[in-house]
Amino acid sequence: MDKLKNFLAGRAVQSLVGNVEKIILGLVLVGLVVMAVIQLLRLRSDLDEIKNAKISAEKQSEGKSVSVTTNTNHAVLIRKVTGAPPILNLTNGHLVFNPVLWKKESNAIFRMTEDRPLGVAALKVESISSIEMEISPEAFGSNPVRYRIAIKDSLPELKLPGPLRDFLKPTPKPLSMARNLVAQRTPVLYQGGVGTMPEWYIGLIFIGAVQGLENKYQFEIELQLATETNTLKIISGEKRILNRGYEATMLYERTNSRFANYRVGRKFLIDGEVFSVAEVTATKLTIISDILSGGNGKLYELQLKNNKPVQPVVAVKPEAALPAPVLPAAQAPKAP
Repeated sequence: MDKLKNFLAGRAVQSLVGNVEKIILGLVLVGLVVMAVIQLLRLRSDLDEIKNAKISAEKQSEGKSVSVTTNTNHAVLIRKVTGAPPILNLTNGHLVFNPVLWKKESNAIFRMTEDRPLGVAALKVESISSIEMEISPEAFGSNPVRYRIAIKDSLPELKLPGPLRDFLKPTPKPLSMARNLVAQRTPVLYQGGVGTMPEWYIGLIFIGAVQGLENKYQFEIELQLATETNTLKIISGEKRILNRGYEATMLYERTNSRFANYRVGRKFLIDGEVFSVAEVTATKLTIISDILSGGNGKLYELQLKNNKPVQPVVAVKPEAALPAPVLPAAQAPKAP
């Protein structure tokens, strides 16, 4: 009898436990249904408020008076309906879209910041100067009159031999020469002398000279620089300055290193990256991450720091011809 009672009690407990689980599950389901209904009612209420707020905003935009509601969320709802959507800002607070540059120096690793720029960001153009050439004609003597043209060109320079020739400062080899010319149409040619660089080429032909007032002569010269040919008229005793290019001086602000008088083709190293000067104009410097030295070939344009461009020297500057009086036959230049 006791065993039967115990058996029945065990079965009753198991049944009760099973029913309790079902009861709890049922209560949870009922709670979820109630919460869903409450949320739907709240959503409906919010939609009604937004609809009313939209109508109120439209009336305000039409200039009609609207009674003030007691709902404290009324202004917020109006802003939600009529205001612009929030702006997505991906510039601050993370580095997903804003990677930074890290450098290792003296066993210390640091990253680039606004107050501690690295690489090209810390490179500034201090100055840009013109590479000049000077032409000075003279007329001397009489019966016959003799002519001389002097040229000074600061473009030629000689690079040192070796693998670092593009990094080292070249040796200036300026051209300085003068030619005595008895006859007109005399060619005065100069091609390199310190190399065969085509941009160094100077071709000059003395076309003629006409005497004017105060015993001054106006020289007419055909001048070829590289592939460009111009006709110049220069008064004897004066100097004509021509532009042959530009060179830039840079300052790397992080280490206070200065790269002085860099011309096209010259290379330099900053923060482990090699750059080459690609172009220099009167207002800006263009450098390239040197591919031959492991760079990516990216171009960077650096404007002149003080924004004061170098005044370019025009190769051709027309001048009014000197009054040429009729010369006696004895004073006229003789043909060769």
